[in-house]
Amino acid sequence: MKFMIHSPAGIQAEMDEVDAVRTVLVDGKPLTLLPRHAPLMAEIGREPVTASQSGFESSFHVQNGILIVTDDTVKILTENMAGEDSSDA
Repeated sequence: MKFMIHSPAGIQAEMDEVDAVRTVLVDGKPLTLLPRHAPLMAEIGREPVTASQSGFESSFHVQNGILIVTDDTVKILTENMAGEDSSDA
């Protein structure tokens, strides 16, 4: 599955062949997205967004946004992104 973060400044992050994306919705409920997830649109809050790829995890500090899942692609639209952390899973 493809993972992207867009802001008014352009594409802030882009990863291909992601195994999973995890975040927390604005209402506090956790969300895990796996490849071939059904279409979805949801609001995310200030929690990190973590993308797993081949045993590595990258966390993105998004400051609120809209998460959209279509065609095996996860897109996050945000006005502000605070940064990225990477680690082994």
